[in-house]
Amino acid sequence: MSGQLVLGRGVAERVVTGLLVGRDNQPQLDEMETRVIQRVAAGFDNEEIAAALNLSLTQMIELMARLMDKLGSKARESAALKALRMGLSVIEDVHGLAAK
Repeated sequence: MSGQLVLGRGVAERVVTGLLVGRDNQPQLDEMETRVIQRVAAGFDNEEIAAALNLSLTQMIELMARLMDKLGSKARESAALKALRMGLSVIEDVHGLAAK
């Protein structure tokens, strides 16, 4: 077939179904959660993130706890890494924050 990969109907259905199922199970982050997780990935501590986002330290800690729970992580750094791997955060945005 002119050098193109051809999948049988059953294989194609399994591939598409697997992609759709994987997305349904993936957590979604709101804008504030995304901003927080990007700053964690850039190496900011809780106090720096709270100040940058006009949050109290208590709000920041509660938000981070929710994020870690949502991402199934026990540490803030692993939550940030998981968000990057899942495509919930973009490395270019993290690099932009680290340069500031």
